[in-house]
Amino acid sequence: MKYILIGTIILLFSCTSQINLQKDKVVHLNFIPSDAQPPKIELLSVKKTTSGLLSVQLKIEDENWLSMVMVNSQPVPALMDSSKIKIIEKTINIEPGTIVRIVAVDIIGLSSEATFQVTSEKEHKKLSNIFEKRLALVIGNQDYQNITPLKGPKKETRAFAESLRKLNFEVLDYYDLDIEGFFDRINFFKEKMRGYDVLLVYFSGHAVEDNKENFLLPIDVGNTVNVETECIKLQDLSEIMKEENQRTNIVILDACRSISQEVTKEQRSLNSAGSVVLPEKAPPGSFFAFATNSGKEAGDGTYTPILIEKIQQPYISIEEVFKQVRFEVYKKTNGAQIPVESSQLMGHFIFNPGIIN
Repeated sequence: MKYILIGTIILLFSCTSQINLQKDKVVHLNFIPSDAQPPKIELLSVKKTTSGLLSVQLKIEDENWLSMVMVNSQPVPALMDSSKIKIIEKTINIEPGTIVRIVAVDIIGLSSEATFQVTSEKEHKKLSNIFEKRLALVIGNQDYQNITPLKGPKKETRAFAESLRKLNFEVLDYYDLDIEGFFDRINFFKEKMRGYDVLLVYFSGHAVEDNKENFLLPIDVGNTVNVETECIKLQDLSEIMKEENQRTNIVILDACRSISQEVTKEQRSLNSAGSVVLPEKAPPGSFFAFATNSGKEAGDGTYTPILIEKIQQPYISIEEVFKQVRFEVYKKTNGAQIPVESSQLMGHFIFNPGIIN
């Protein structure tokens, strides 16, 4: 028998009814040393005792000594030892709607937080991502005709498209689009998106920023360009996604790499050519992820491979996924590249619901 986990962890107990645990969020770190990682919290098992309490078994992995673990504000003693992996058990009261909140802090101040919610099976079906319809538009532009071609977008985009298919996305993936092809694929995406719960747009290639707007570059872009008519405005694409009022809209931009000052705008230069800028405010229900900060360039082949690895993890919220991506990219580039996100999500979303046999 298989039980699918989609934001909730489904467990069956011989002595009681079904209990589902919904993973909610993790905290973001204000400071991340380049040679250290925060504790990793994993829920191993949940058992209901004969007295009606909930016994939670956790696995916390940390390269430093733990200084504190709290389960629903109750401290867990006897943690100061040199072992890297700690197996912890804690018994707590359980009622419908109970929140299980776990906080782990190590001796150098790195912390992680995981929150689970106990729900009925009926409520689980309402909240579950298993019934979500997911659609992704994935584009990799590599062989630019008039500016520096790139090395990685096609390979990375194909790998990302395959990883999304494994996560129940219907994927429309395209490569080396000129301006006409770009608009055609976007119009097809617009026509197809109706009825989907989750929309995702991913672009890998050259992009530029002008007057606080992001523009995606087709492969036939010239050295001199009118960005309003010869490029794809990212804000217009996000507005199209918003029209259907989907619960979750995700935009991921792995750009730009080495375009430098090759592209200029008619009558005036582009501001920070070769970089991207975060939208001043993401539309409600949306999540924007950028491979690097505004005014910076992203390294070719750095961001997407790490992203592919992280979205495969089961039960992890989208916020935690991109926090992990940010940390790994920061560490891999020695701090030269720091991915950034902007979120106006209204609900909970995880890429990989996971399966328990």
